[in-house]
Amino acid sequence: MKNKHLVLSCIALLAFSQVLIAQNVEVVRRADRFPEYEAETFSFIAPGADTNRLQYVATLRATGVGKNVNLEMIYIKLKEKANSLGANAFQLLSFKRWDSIYKSILVMNMYFASDSVLNLHRKHQEKNVVYIFGDTEKSDKVQSFKVDNLKKEIKGGTYYRHQNAQGQEVKINKGGFTGATVWIKWKENKAATFLTLTGFGLNNSPVPAGQMGASFHTGRMNYLDENLGQLLVHLLKPGN
Repeated sequence: MKNKHLVLSCIALLAFSQVLIAQNVEVVRRADRFPEYEAETFSFIAPGADTNRLQYVATLRATGVGKNVNLEMIYIKLKEKANSLGANAFQLLSFKRWDSIYKSILVMNMYFASDSVLNLHRKHQEKNVVYIFGDTEKSDKVQSFKVDNLKKEIKGGTYYRHQNAQGQEVKINKGGFTGATVWIKWKENKAATFLTLTGFGLNNSPVPAGQMGASFHTGRMNYLDENLGQLLVHLLKPGN
């Protein structure tokens, strides 16, 4: 029995190490002057947005290879490296994915910015929008859910977008009566909400202030970090 547990532990450790090896982050370019301390946050800056008030830190290129490496893993590795360099904000430069060989390359510029500058960038982001993601990787696997009791479906690598009208409270459900339900209400200048229906995003992202949700049983639904959510909107395609 002990030998069996030892073998299983070795297999799990090997699989974990392979996932780590399959993710590589390179520093393509680094500023001559950069922050002296590590950062903790990681804020999304829209592609093409003015970065004159941001302090450039570095350009990073992350490569992920393998069926078990997804976009969230690549994002986390980029965040760790960027924070270690003192960057607290990122801007997408390019993204390439080869589905046949399970390889993705994500290139981003990293910046440091004050809270006031980051707040200015947030003002230009969409308001009162709900984004719902299935799997981040492209596939024919379908995730189903309901929006105000109307059935919706999305395939892997796509997302669903709902715009809340003024005064509207939308109901999102997965898994029926015993599943998960959240209600998202319109509010002036309310930031976008990002939900995931699958295993990714399980990093204990806090429930946004003012949101309501049922406990999760047969249906699983999680709030997704808003900065990762903003990035995924640019990397994935809209579904039905």
